[in-house]
Amino acid sequence: MIEQLTLLDLPVLEATPSPAQAKVSKSKPPRLNVVVDRLDIPHTPFEVIQAVLACLQEVDLDPCSHAQASSAVPTKKRFIQGEEGLSQAWRGKVYLQPSDWQAMEQWIDKLCREYESGRVSDAIALVPACVDAPWFERLGGYPVCFLRQHRTRWQGDSYDRLPAAVFYLGQNLEQFIQTFRQLGRIYAAVDSL
Repeated sequence: MIEQLTLLDLPVLEATPSPAQAKVSKSKPPRLNVVVDRLDIPHTPFEVIQAVLACLQEVDLDPCSHAQASSAVPTKKRFIQGEEGLSQAWRGKVYLQPSDWQAMEQWIDKLCREYESGRVSDAIALVPACVDAPWFERLGGYPVCFLRQHRTRWQGDSYDRLPAAVFYLGQNLEQFIQTFRQLGRIYAAVDSL
């Protein structure tokens, strides 16, 4: 059975919009149509994409985008898995959804280092809710939303559908809370407040 996901009415972010595009984007965002029709492709749930865009306003970089689902989250720049996103410099607002289970710790460590260095101003990471994993602990000081109804595919030894969590690294905590509270419960470590 083939699952088909169609995403509509998402704003398309362009690196350098023309003056005509800038006028249009202020009045009415253009439509983005994305179809993911393979069960083995990790994808971002539609509601999460909407929340990411509402929280960050724009996304500068997706450093580990999946090739077949590369336009699911509109970004100014993306690195397709295999293009050494781990060795590239990250800047601005980042959306991260690492789908390679074996490299999860490397992706999370890179995200935290780039944010803590100041090169990344804001970031949202959609990850499996594996609270006992060392990489999950690395994110433990940042606010997290445990998604209620979303299970996301993660690539590894098999394609599993696991509960998901969204971490926020940034200064606009109130915006994160307002945007993601409808998708799940939000928690912050007591020692990080």
